[in-house]
Amino acid sequence: MNISISSWKNYTPLTLLLITAAVFIIPKVVIAWQVNAWSLDFSRAALEIKSGVEGYTGVPPAGHQRASFWLARQALAAGNPLEAQTLIKELTEEGNQDALIIEGDALAAAGEFPGAVQVWQKAGVYAVLAQAALRARENGQIENAILAGQAAWQIDPDLGTLTLATFLSDIGDLESAKALVQNVMYEYPNSTQRQGWLLRLGTISRTQKDWQDAVHYYTQALDEQPQSIPAQIGLGWVYYEMGDGIEAALKQFQLVIAKEPEKGQGYLAMGQVLFRERSYQEAVIWFAKAVKLNPENHWWMLAQANNLRAAGNLSEAMHLYIEMMERYPDWAQVYYEMAWANRLENLPDEAVWMMEQALVLQDPQKFGYFWRAGIIYEWAERPDMALTVYRQALTLAPENQAVKEAIKRMININ
Repeated sequence: MNISISSWKNYTPLTLLLITAAVFIIPKVVIAWQVNAWSLDFSRAALEIKSGVEGYTGVPPAGHQRASFWLARQALAAGNPLEAQTLIKELTEEGNQDALIIEGDALAAAGEFPGAVQVWQKAGVYAVLAQAALRARENGQIENAILAGQAAWQIDPDLGTLTLATFLSDIGDLESAKALVQNVMYEYPNSTQRQGWLLRLGTISRTQKDWQDAVHYYTQALDEQPQSIPAQIGLGWVYYEMGDGIEAALKQFQLVIAKEPEKGQGYLAMGQVLFRERSYQEAVIWFAKAVKLNPENHWWMLAQANNLRAAGNLSEAMHLYIEMMERYPDWAQVYYEMAWANRLENLPDEAVWMMEQALVLQDPQKFGYFWRAGIIYEWAERPDMALTVYRQALTLAPENQAVKEAIKRMININ
């Protein structure tokens, strides 16, 4: 459309408005339509890809600002981290936050976790690093968990302290974990995380058998939040473990029940301390009350079943184990415990089968699983199988004298 300046006076205002729309507005509408159409097409294809259709190959319109991110995510989902990096390369170089997050994800997918942490840290998003740290811990990659946890902590010490302290505790570095929390409490005296820090310091001190510090931190937590159930329970366990006797512990746990009678933590603690005292029959009622109030907590149910087994109520215990296997068929721990119940019931074939399921499902591999498997196989008169798992146990605990003796015993049998 070619309109000279002198000719503008020949047009009515309405005509001029329509001409302006044609020149300035319509192209934008067309671009928006193209962006929306491609987005819908991509979304449909993405759903189909999840059903097994090959990757989407449509070319996005030039005006689509998010297309490169979507395509990069699609490449990652398809297992092509290098392609994902290529798609967002220019945006990454510009320091775009979303692109940096994808770049980090691509590096992690390619097995370059330290590089991924550096890029995520550059993106500056605490949640991304915290989630990566937790995933690494779940996968048994504690060094990677600490690496990501430290980077997350540097971005936000207030939020990141508890997570990093947990990882340090996982590797047994309790001194570093304790110092970390103490320092951040000093730096952030009014933090909303303060109660959690006091509880963590109490737990670390209890693990270290530093009873004076443990009592101090749990008491301080209760002073600041008198309704704190974890602090009350922690204080009870400190009194019990420092040698003040079961009555001192029971008093604290009774206080928990008085504070929260409709919750199960106090009943569970009562059962646990009685279990420690080998008062299994007396503990039965407390575990039952705890599980009744928290029927979905499978760890509590497992504790109840184990106490019934210790009390000699094997049929009731096995009923609970079977119920848990039906509800949580991929949970290795319940097969591990059921194997021992079968051992006590003198059912070798069943015990062996349960132990084999536990070995298959365990993740990561645990020394205790191989050790118990060896005991069960040896008892079931399967020395070859026992020797195999004892050797696997030794790889996880090379200095364990009991395992070494068991291996010698199996070699002599063969």
